[in-house]
Amino acid sequence: MGEYGEVVVALTVTAGVILSVALTVVVLGSWWFTPETWIADATDNEHKTPVTPATVGWTVLLMLVAVGVPVAAAWIGATDHDAGFWERALMAYLIFQIFNLVDLVVIDIVIFVWIRPSWMTIEGYEMPDDYDLHVRGFVNGLAIGMPIAAVAAGVSALA
Repeated sequence: MGEYGEVVVALTVTAGVILSVALTVVVLGSWWFTPETWIADATDNEHKTPVTPATVGWTVLLMLVAVGVPVAAAWIGATDHDAGFWERALMAYLIFQIFNLVDLVVIDIVIFVWIRPSWMTIEGYEMPDDYDLHVRGFVNGLAIGMPIAAVAAGVSALA
């Protein structure tokens, strides 16, 4: 693989773990403090998330972390090497997909479906307890990662 490849793989995995920890904290924190942030996701878009300062704040924080970590990692990974757009995009995409897998397995299946703490229910709404919604979310995450990777590669190339 070569020294450069090993460095990029190590950075990608490390950034994927950092992103997973950071976004898991943000997701669980938003569930704890403002569960309404997740009404649309938890009800398969049957209900709209109310637009309040708290729900907007959590959503913005989630997006900043979801895009910021891949951008930073793509920039760091390409700093000492002449990495092109596609190399940076692939790295950022893989970083995001590490989180996507952690989200499916740890947050969605283990915590939300199996454990289901009382603070992960929204009063007045039926919370799904099957895997379909979460697997669809994972598949959507495969597609959502593409524009995030493109932004990360573009921004890191400009830096």
